[in-house]
Amino acid sequence: MTNVIDLHVVRNSAVGKRPSTGVGFFAAGLLALYAAFYLQGAPWTYYAYSIFPFIFWEEVWASRKTTYSGLIQLFKGRNNMKRAITIIFKTASALAFLEALVG
Repeated sequence: MTNVIDLHVVRNSAVGKRPSTGVGFFAAGLLALYAAFYLQGAPWTYYAYSIFPFIFWEEVWASRKTTYSGLIQLFKGRNNMKRAITIIFKTASALAFLEALVG
């Protein structure tokens, strides 16, 4: 997602910064989860499945400035309120559709 925003919206090739505090926060969270799995005697698949969310959200955190710049570009210009309502409605509709598929 951030690559698309970076290339087509913001038109900037800035690489997301990964400060050690952000990486450390997500690594500590993963280690805490692994400690809970170990204490519960969880199967090894729990360890494997839990890696992806931490990697994903760390990537989202590292590219937060690009995402913010993309949002600024999205709501820039005329008819900001109409555009915002349309985007919110489409997002809510998509989430409701996905929820209906699951439920």
